[in-house]
Amino acid sequence: MRKFSAKTTRKLSQRQELRLAQEAGGLTQKGSGNLPWAKGDVRSRGRLRAECKFTRAQSFTVKRAELNKIRSECSYDETPVFDVAFLDKNGRTDDRWVLVPYEAWLELEKEANAASKDQRANDPTSRGGRKIRLARR
Repeated sequence: MRKFSAKTTRKLSQRQELRLAQEAGGLTQKGSGNLPWAKGDVRSRGRLRAECKFTRAQSFTVKRAELNKIRSECSYDETPVFDVAFLDKNGRTDDRWVLVPYEAWLELEKEANAASKDQRANDPTSRGGRKIRLARR
């Protein structure tokens, strides 16, 4: 497998950061977080701060120090996000994973469950969480 040039690597990295920023409603950080006042690759103020990585390999190792780094760069109301993209041989995203702290994931699950319960409660075709059949005429 041949290596990507530095220019190609930079373009792939910027594309990944821009995509996450658009999907999360945030902005990319200038210099990919190398400025003291703009840490992380992507930030949605008050919501999240993300670090983006990609690989063409079949595996990616995440060290706890990398997770602690992005966590330490977050303000008190931001969730640290670690975005890992697995690329195919042509540089296209083949698979993508996001790591968040357990507490943040648990909060998302609670919100999703509450929304699901609200949806069922407002559904006229359900009773007590069970579907009922409407009689046909």
